[in-house]
Amino acid sequence: MQLAFQDTEIQLNELDEVRLALESLNYKPKTFGIIPFVDSLSLNEQFSESTLLFGGTKLLKLKHKNLLPKNCIVYHHKETFDQYNYHRYLGYLLLNVQAQFMPWRLVKGQHYKMQKFIKPTSDMKFFPGFVYYPDERNVNEYLRDKVIVDCDLTDDTLVLVNHPIENIKAEYRAFVVNYKIIDITQSNAEGKLKPQRIDDTDTEESLKDFIALIQSVYEPHHSYVIDVCLVDGEYKVVEFNCINCSGLYMHDRAKIYKALLEL
Repeated sequence: MQLAFQDTEIQLNELDEVRLALESLNYKPKTFGIIPFVDSLSLNEQFSESTLLFGGTKLLKLKHKNLLPKNCIVYHHKETFDQYNYHRYLGYLLLNVQAQFMPWRLVKGQHYKMQKFIKPTSDMKFFPGFVYYPDERNVNEYLRDKVIVDCDLTDDTLVLVNHPIENIKAEYRAFVVNYKIIDITQSNAEGKLKPQRIDDTDTEESLKDFIALIQSVYEPHHSYVIDVCLVDGEYKVVEFNCINCSGLYMHDRAKIYKALLEL
């Protein structure tokens, strides 16, 4: 197994952190680019062996279109990483347990009279989750005024619609490799991006216990990322994400990469 990192459209400081972490393991990473418009990787003989790729969500699209080279690996399944599917297993353990699931064609033209939280059920990032505030624009117009929407969004794309959830005190991200919890950090606090290490042993242990509970009920893959939040004094699962395409906050990169290299 070798690791390769996308070096196009990636911030230089991110690549520096990758390099430093792997240098501590005496490992020299491979790099690749994604050629625009033709859905292919810039590659060479460096992918002659099994290679775990890290980059943007374009990797997921290439995987599901069978456009990745034979030896290139992305740990993802459309079905198991889709919240519509794991909702039935996790139930009350999910943050959006009361969400409705509908195709985009039934949501995009709506003028909701109350605030609604809307996001795709999959982790393909067709658009980021957002809160719709009632005004003269329909949901589609409201969304497109805020962000650039992925061109692969279709009328059949499944989305969840829920009431906005208040009182989220903190959010955490954990990396799981080969079914083992490798590292957990805090990503948000009081609704604001605030990456930091967890310096409270009780918090770290309670998070590990909660994630272990989730693992006993459902896992989307042997290696993945799980986002958890603390709301009204209870932990809830926000979502699962592909480990190849998930951002690291204050995580121990070397520890994560080492676990992946040992697969």
